[in-house]
Amino acid sequence: MTSNPLIWLAIIFIIIAIAVVSLKKSPRLSSWLPSTTNKVSGTHIVSNCYGCDFSEINRLGMSGVEEFISSLVRKYGLTEVARKYHDFGQPNAFTGASILAESHICIHTWPEHQMVTVDVYACNVSRDNSDVVRRLYAELEKVLLQPTKVAVKIVQR
Repeated sequence: MTSNPLIWLAIIFIIIAIAVVSLKKSPRLSSWLPSTTNKVSGTHIVSNCYGCDFSEINRLGMSGVEEFISSLVRKYGLTEVARKYHDFGQPNAFTGASILAESHICIHTWPEHQMVTVDVYACNVSRDNSDVVRRLYAELEKVLLQPTKVAVKIVQR
């Protein structure tokens, strides 16, 4: 075997080129490659909400929060295909996920820290859901969580 670094660099380049060409031909994997159209495939909001007023969550309880999120899904024209919530055995300490045909909504509560994390994502397959995601998240935050401080990140995918 040769010890010339230029030959090894050329071999690595060829392997990478073959891999990229193979990925582009694969219908399942090519969707992970960067888009050449610059079209946004979805909006993803991830937030940490601090100083939450748990009065609405306390009033609704975990099952009420689950129903509230499902009602928002319907209100904004998204399609819920499944949901799963888990109670941690302490008052209003739970985690939950609503699986959407368009993607998902997740909520995780820490009442002992007055903190809730929220994750809302919807793809833009049949329509542009970017505004829907923003409005749904804003209503969830305003009505249910009422935080004093929010660290939010919006990712355009």
